Amino acid sequence: MADTPPRMQASEDARKANLPSGDWVLDPSTSRAVFRARGFWGLTPVEGRFAEPRGNLSIDTAGRASLSLHVEAEGLATGIGLRDHHLRGPDFLDAQTHPTITFTADRTRWTEAGITAAGQLTVRGQPVTLEVPVELVRDGADLIARAECTVDVHMFGMRRRLGMVRPQVRLTIEGRLVRAET
Repeated sequence: MADTPPRMQASEDARKANLPSGDWVLDPSTSRAVFRARGFWGLTPVEGRFAEPRGNLSIDTAGRASLSLHVEAEGLATGIGLRDHHLRGPDFLDAQTHPTITFTADRTRWTEAGITAAGQLTVRGQPVTLEVPVELVRDGADLIARAECTVDVHMFGMRRRLGMVRPQVRLTIEGRLVRAET
C-alpha cells in the first residue's frame, strides 16, 4: 500500500473505520472536557472540568477530515472556588482577556482507532502546534469521540508560583458527535 496516493489511502481507511462522510457536532449534553495536573508541590492531583465543550468534525467523501474544539475559559471548575478564581485569572488562563480555548486541526491522518489531528491549540491567545489522537467509534447514527493529550502550560506563558503546580496538564475531551443539521 506504500504506492497508494495519500488521498485514496485516507478514503480507504475511512471506509475501514466504517465512518460515514458528513458534518458532525459535539453534543454538549453528553460531552465532557476535563484536565488533570499535579499541584501542591507536585504531591496532590488537581482535577477539573470545563463546562459545555463545543466542537465539530467533518469527513468529506474522499475521507479527508477536519475538526475543531472550543471551551470557555470562564467555565473552568475544580470544586474549590478560590482555586477556580485563581486559575481563571491573569496568572493562568486570563479568561477575561482570552475567553475561549480552541483546538483547530488543519491536518489529519487516519489511524486504526480514528484520526490523529495536527493543528493549533490556542490558550491565552497563544497558538501551539500539537498532534492529538482522536478515537472515533460508530454508535448507531452517531460517533463517539475521545481525544487526550498532555500539554506544558509554559508554552502558553503560564508560570508556576512557588513550585505549586507542575507544568504538565493532561487534557481529555470526550462525547457523542451527532449529525449536523443542514
